[in-house]
Amino acid sequence: MSQPIDGLLPRTVAWVQEEIGAQRRLLENLMLQQSALEAADLDSLDEAVSAARALRSGAGARDARRRMLLKDFQRLWGVSAKSMTLSSICARLGGSGRRLKILRDELQELLRDVARSGQRVRTLARYHQGVIREVVDEVVTNEGGSTERRGTLLNAEA
Repeated sequence: MSQPIDGLLPRTVAWVQEEIGAQRRLLENLMLQQSALEAADLDSLDEAVSAARALRSGAGARDARRRMLLKDFQRLWGVSAKSMTLSSICARLGGSGRRLKILRDELQELLRDVARSGQRVRTLARYHQGVIREVVDEVVTNEGGSTERRGTLLNAEA
């Protein structure tokens, strides 16, 4: 390995490990949200959503580190940072990028799991939203009101 790669590779591995940890925490949080939605446990859902906001707060710093790493690879290899991926970096590193390739595969699988879990949570949330809308429409109609000119529900605590 060349001198510049000797410094870049450990930093890249550390960033990918950090991203894997963040995605695992996000996946755990989505599972908590899903459980809360399935149980219609609004307090647990509120806690999980608040925790998700806290998880998101670290994403900016990780993204900044990723951009810096890609810029360093760009300077080293003369390839646009915008066109680089972990796969392309692993391919360029060859055998010295084996550990990074393993981590990249783990990260890809986690990202697929997060996407699937996110879709389930989104579907459950939309289902609950539809049920609430139907209940409100039924109550308004039973009270002699019209649902044709209904407004939007607001969170009075917000």
